[in-house]
Amino acid sequence: MSSSTSGFCIKCNSTINVIQKVHDRTHHQHHVQITYKDSNFESISRSELDHQFHCPCGKYQSHDPTGIRKHSKAHFQPIAGEG
Repeated sequence: MSSSTSGFCIKCNSTINVIQKVHDRTHHQHHVQITYKDSNFESISRSELDHQFHCPCGKYQSHDPTGIRKHSKAHFQPIAGEG
């Protein structure tokens, strides 16, 4: 049994070495909804400069929307510089 997950992405015409849904999430998802500790939420768009999701606190960014969602739960609200 092979554990290989390599394949080809027709969206970006590239060979991928991860499961397709992981590749889609980390490369092709454009927005992510994040929720703060106080249950407020907002949508964050992927940066056009580095293709990452940047937390409004200015101290965290990630290609993976799961990472930014987990990070945002540490904040009460989206105030730049809060951390």
